[in-house]
Amino acid sequence: MACGGEALRDFSQTLTHPNAMMEMRGLGKSSRPASRYDYSVPLYAKDIVAVMDENKVSAGVVIAYSHGVEGAVYLAMNEPSKVKALVLIEPDLFPDQEIRRERLRLAEEGKLEDALRLTFSYVKPQMSHKELEEGIKYVLDAYGGSAEALIGEFRARSLFQVDEDQLAHIQVPTLVIGGTLSSIRSSVTRTARAIPGANVVWLKGADHFMTGGYGAKAAKAVSSFLDLLD
Repeated sequence: MACGGEALRDFSQTLTHPNAMMEMRGLGKSSRPASRYDYSVPLYAKDIVAVMDENKVSAGVVIAYSHGVEGAVYLAMNEPSKVKALVLIEPDLFPDQEIRRERLRLAEEGKLEDALRLTFSYVKPQMSHKELEEGIKYVLDAYGGSAEALIGEFRARSLFQVDEDQLAHIQVPTLVIGGTLSSIRSSVTRTARAIPGANVVWLKGADHFMTGGYGAKAAKAVSSFLDLLD
């Protein structure tokens, strides 16, 4: 479960195990509900189950990246029989809630580009102006230019919160992957410490976006983890 881009392409091309890749609702070729109220973390988890059912998988290894992690974690906590193992890549389960609220406010006022600038300043503050503008265009295109889809996504994040006590109830093998140059390293660390027995792999030189070949390196770490489960 992922949010697309170069890292996803590299990851899917390198992963050595059979897999079904999905983009979250509202993104790319996935369905794009017209109402902001049709986006929520519980619904993201429901979408994961729908993909599993379509592929006749009763319980699977759920691999999630970035904001896709929340739906995966929700599924593991609420329907544990569906999850054999978890792989959480760059999880931001402990974000700055004030930033999330401000992002939602901007989006609801029709200031989508400002909301995305705030997002990028949080996840990769060192972006150049050109990178920032390209990133904004990429996200807007990925959501089909739908303001409701983006507002729905931001709203879903603002409403969802999880703490260490809740994560401690996850009882499946878990791999957490983070980048040493990521701006959310503290969240990655807290996630790995909270989930019992979680393994953590740090990719030296990677930032949150896992570009520049780090998607493939993440896939190799995941493949090794999956080999141990077989």
